[in-house]
Amino acid sequence: MAPVVLAHEAPFRLGDIEVLPATRSVSANGHQEIVEPRVMQVLVALAKAEGAVVSRDDLIVQCWEGRIVGDDAINRVLSRLRRLAEGIGGQRFVVETVTRVGYRLRLSDGSKIEIGGGDGAVATGLSRRVMVGGTAAAAAVIGAAIFVGRDPEPKANAPPTPQIEALMRQAQLSLGQSTREGQNQAIALYRQVVALEPQYADGWGALGIAYGISSHYRASVESASLSALAETAGQRAVGLQRGNALGKVALATSLPTLGNW
Repeated sequence: MAPVVLAHEAPFRLGDIEVLPATRSVSANGHQEIVEPRVMQVLVALAKAEGAVVSRDDLIVQCWEGRIVGDDAINRVLSRLRRLAEGIGGQRFVVETVTRVGYRLRLSDGSKIEIGGGDGAVATGLSRRVMVGGTAAAAAVIGAAIFVGRDPEPKANAPPTPQIEALMRQAQLSLGQSTREGQNQAIALYRQVVALEPQYADGWGALGIAYGISSHYRASVESASLSALAETAGQRAVGLQRGNALGKVALATSLPTLGNW
């Protein structure tokens, strides 16, 4: 059982709660909370079990890399995770203790938790060569649109600061790696961009493209979640800037049929 590396974990949803492990953020109803790394690791480990019980020893392997950990440390993290569930989580999920066995995550409405495959999962029928070509092409589109192809009549789209431009370039390079890890890193970086500059249309468009491209190489449940995020980000981009090029591409990549290109 491999340790949870947050930078490698894809975004997922618990009902209508959006969880972004790479940025340690949990969002619901327009609110966002940044959680401690260990709390996010435990949340990811429990969510990946999809409702099954995770033993104390397995939790230590995944979230504490097998180090000797006392009950107090584990209970402290679980307590903070439960506070998260009661706070921004709106009690949509609960963390249960199964006496003498372990812990499990359960959605309050009784629905099944499904967050897709693990590292390296690629949708059926899509070859590694197609993945490389698709993500590299997307990165090129983002680079071209940002730095040479702006709409001549921008709406609320201020030029990026040097910090934003650096983040955009770094994210573009990560997306161009054509790996699951690179996709997750790109999403995390674009999330930083829109958090710093929420009125920056190109940032939202690029984020939507990263979500959309990633959706075509993930298992069905995770793919659907990423597609929805791509559509939302794309709509935000074109809402901020009429005809925003990246926003249009994001909306196109959010379509499930694009997975067969």
